[in-house]
Amino acid sequence: MTLREVLLDSKLVFSKPQDRLFAGQIDRMDRFALRYRARKFQSEQYRMPYSGLRGQRTNLIPHQLNIAHDVGRRHAPRVLLADEVGLR
Repeated sequence: MTLREVLLDSKLVFSKPQDRLFAGQIDRMDRFALRYRARKFQSEQYRMPYSGLRGQRTNLIPHQLNIAHDVGRRHAPRVLLADEVGLR
């Protein structure tokens, strides 16, 4: 296999942390802290029992929870859930 040098990127990109460390590619502490907090938050979100309700813009009303629970237990759920929004 032949690869022309002009096709190579000017910066090396490593996907594994140990490769980046050994190559001397170290991020600033504030960027590391932000990435750490984001991963921690993501990990906490995935441990929640109601993972399908992430980012919901609803109050957890019992009839909504019951329907979401029933749909979530289906093998291959294909549903459109709707509720009256803005009615008084």
